[in-house]
Amino acid sequence: MAEVLIRGAVAVVTMNTRREEMAGADVLIRDGVIAGIGMGLITTGRVVEAAGCVVTPGLVNTHHHLLDPDAGRAGGTGRAAVWLVEDAFSDLGTVRA
Repeated sequence: MAEVLIRGAVAVVTMNTRREEMAGADVLIRDGVIAGIGMGLITTGRVVEAAGCVVTPGLVNTHHHLLDPDAGRAGGTGRAAVWLVEDAFSDLGTVRA
């Protein structure tokens, strides 16, 4: 599996023991594993620009309402979370922390 660099997030909120929050940081994923979190990381693989986004590597979201049937009433399908994974990160497979 190739590397993926998530670059330039507004904030990277880590799940490490210190719960660090890093403004403008990058997250490097290699072979489905988080390989690095920091500033100015580089890759020869795919780059995902994260400007305007908050990235939470290692966080497993066990509660959201994006698949709730009411979520589709604003003109959508109610499948927002599935779309995000299938479309934006389909080539990553399962990413392990």
